[in-house]
Amino acid sequence: MPDTSFHAEIIAEAEQSAQAQVEIIAEAASAVEAAQAHAEFIATAAAAVSWALVERVTHGKPSMLGAASGAVAGLVAITPASGYAAPMTSILLGFIVSPICWFFVTTVKNKFKYDDTLDVFGVHAIAGIIEIEAPLRLDVDRPVFEPGAGA
Repeated sequence: MPDTSFHAEIIAEAEQSAQAQVEIIAEAASAVEAAQAHAEFIATAAAAVSWALVERVTHGKPSMLGAASGAVAGLVAITPASGYAAPMTSILLGFIVSPICWFFVTTVKNKFKYDDTLDVFGVHAIAGIIEIEAPLRLDVDRPVFEPGAGA
């Protein structure tokens, strides 16, 4: 008759190993998601501040609508690179995107007299163009957190 305690011990070790692997995968996924959320929050905040600063310089006071438009521009610009952007890259992208979108919303729209009531082109489209170019220009080519790397 075979020794069942030995088989039970092997099965228990295998189950523990499988559970440990599941926990490692869950932690890695959580860390990547946290890095993405962190990058999106930072870029959004930086873009809102940047838009408010541009309005402060040009109009004498910032507006809440402007800060909200800047936040949307920052969120649009960082989303595809959010898992790859370091915090300083997120800040830089946020500060870059808002003045460009502000220029399109205030100057280009008035010059060409196109109807853009909600500033969809000036904010979403222009930030979308920047979102395509930014990862290429800012050397965003690898994830901030790589599962299984390091301690």
